[in-house]
Amino acid sequence: MREGILGGSFDPIHNAHLHVAREAMKRLSLDRVLFMPASRPPHKKDRALTPGDARLAMVKLAIAGASGFDVSDAELRREGPSYTIDTVSVELSRLGQGWEIFFLVGADQALELDTWYRIGTLVTVCTLVPMTRPGFRLADLDRLSERLPLDVVRRIQASALEIPPMDVSSTEVRRRVKEGKSIDGLVPAAVADYIRERGLYR
Repeated sequence: MREGILGGSFDPIHNAHLHVAREAMKRLSLDRVLFMPASRPPHKKDRALTPGDARLAMVKLAIAGASGFDVSDAELRREGPSYTIDTVSVELSRLGQGWEIFFLVGADQALELDTWYRIGTLVTVCTLVPMTRPGFRLADLDRLSERLPLDVVRRIQASALEIPPMDVSSTEVRRRVKEGKSIDGLVPAAVADYIRERGLYR
């Protein structure tokens, strides 16, 4: 059995997140994709996140009725920074034997994998899957070889996916809401309603 984990702040979740999850599920033959909102991503200390319960609620709304999509609040319940090696280890223990985990990583995150906690161990317990985004080339991963052992870089490169881009970001969604502009087509309708009804990002 194969599970993909798509982590992130999801502040808010948007259509590009759903797009890459669908593509990864299809191309990696995943049995399911688990969306996992982070409590305190170690690499996002520059701004305060929307409360976890609101981000979790938006993910649930976004994936409602989607076959093979699920959500976990495991990282939201964990105290302290969210480290991927801990997340994957706990999830493997929960799933039991016979499961393989594919951790889906945005291209911008992939270029910072040398800073991830226990990255050498992480690539042995799961498959890290870097995914393209606008302005990123898979060849850019070669830069990791300056800071990581070559065998680790080769593992990461071998599992990379070139996914047709959808140029949407959470930053753009938040900006448009703050400016009073429409976010139709950027997030699922139920998420847009949730943001409007609760006055988020204003």
